[in-house]
Amino acid sequence: MSVFTESGVDYLTREGTLRMRVGSGSLPSSELGLDANGARSFEPIVPIEAVAIAPDGSFHIDLVRSSAVHSDRTLRE
Repeated sequence: MSVFTESGVDYLTREGTLRMRVGSGSLPSSELGLDANGARSFEPIVPIEAVAIAPDGSFHIDLVRSSAVHSDRTLRE
């Protein structure tokens, strides 16, 4: 899964894919470089793809030009 620290965003931009797991089995926000309740936005230099995996399926989006990742600790309770 992608990490949203400065170096993590740099890596996923170079690799070209943002990967995220939602729901049970997902990592805590602190392990992903996010605050417990907050958001991180970024705009890669070139478009990337985004892949989200959830308990009921997954989706894939091409040509992502900007992204905002929101974390909310209360959603896991």
